[in-house]
Amino acid sequence: MDNIADSILGFIDATAQDSQLEKDSVGMSLQQILNAANKEEQNYNYKRVVMLYQNALTKTDDDDFYMFLPQIYTKLAKAYQNLSDWYEALEYYTQAQDFYFNASNMFKFYEIKLEIANIYYLMYKLDNAKFILAELEKAQDLPNELAIGVYLACAKLSDDVDVEYSYYKKSIPLVEISTNKALVSELYYKFAVASDEKDDPRTAAEFYKKCIDIDSNPKHNTYLSMALSNLAELYDEAGATKQAVKYYNESIKIDTLMRNYNGLYNSAIHLAEIYAASNDEKSLEYMNKALEYAKLLKEPFYIAGASLEIGDFYYLRKDFENAYRYFMEAYKVAKTSFTQDNLNKVVSRIEDLQKRIKADEFLKLQEKYGK
Repeated sequence: MDNIADSILGFIDATAQDSQLEKDSVGMSLQQILNAANKEEQNYNYKRVVMLYQNALTKTDDDDFYMFLPQIYTKLAKAYQNLSDWYEALEYYTQAQDFYFNASNMFKFYEIKLEIANIYYLMYKLDNAKFILAELEKAQDLPNELAIGVYLACAKLSDDVDVEYSYYKKSIPLVEISTNKALVSELYYKFAVASDEKDDPRTAAEFYKKCIDIDSNPKHNTYLSMALSNLAELYDEAGATKQAVKYYNESIKIDTLMRNYNGLYNSAIHLAEIYAASNDEKSLEYMNKALEYAKLLKEPFYIAGASLEIGDFYYLRKDFENAYRYFMEAYKVAKTSFTQDNLNKVVSRIEDLQKRIKADEFLKLQEKYGK
């Protein structure tokens, strides 16, 4: 109840602050509104960002209004995009695009067209996105950074790994010292993944490392933990267990900080497999962590999978009570979420266990953990 009360008070407080800011912004100058919006952007308060920029659009008497107008349109579009309001984002990107076209600023015009293509992709209007990207590919003298963005978008729309790889391949030489780091980390990560899919683990490892080296801050480098865990997997496949453990643990540190339970589950499962051959205690520790993360994710497939792993661990060591306990935990999830074939895999484990113990012992397990 205390937590609910705190949440309600927090919501009321935030709402009051929003209302006060909206009132205050009426009397602000255009520059003051833009400064306030920039501050809210840094704090990820996108609803306030929208409110402030919408207010900025009313300041038509300000001498600098038309100078800032395309920036206001673009910032509004970006804020709506962060709020997953695709139609409003598209509306304001279109306004900005028209402004830049009329001003003959073709660089900004193409930049906004790419943003619009990405919005169409998010809206699953793939034909619209492909049409715009085809136009951009034909455009002359695109700056390198913008060309990389276009190629990444084209690769995203491709369902052919060779075509996708070719877009990444021709983007690599376009990277410059001044190229946006977030864009470069995305390019290096995706090129590494494509290289791995084309059975080129050496290049994949090289570019995972390049991605990792770009920025150690996961808030800036959103591909950091995935690059670390994928690099760990490459080392594991190559038999370099020590390096694999190192990179999985680095990935875990970042995913813990970012509360990325999907990444944590993945690393824990792999570490459990690595330690299975040498350290039972560590292996079981990571199996239990994987199950914990699976439950936080509320993902039935992960919960059942981790439970089966733990059940198998105890079964092999003839600890049949704990084996039954975790097999039943997997069964309870699987019977409502799995296909019959997958459910049968869980049932077969329980049936095998039943054959290994006396009937009265099995009955006691059923009474204790269900059947």
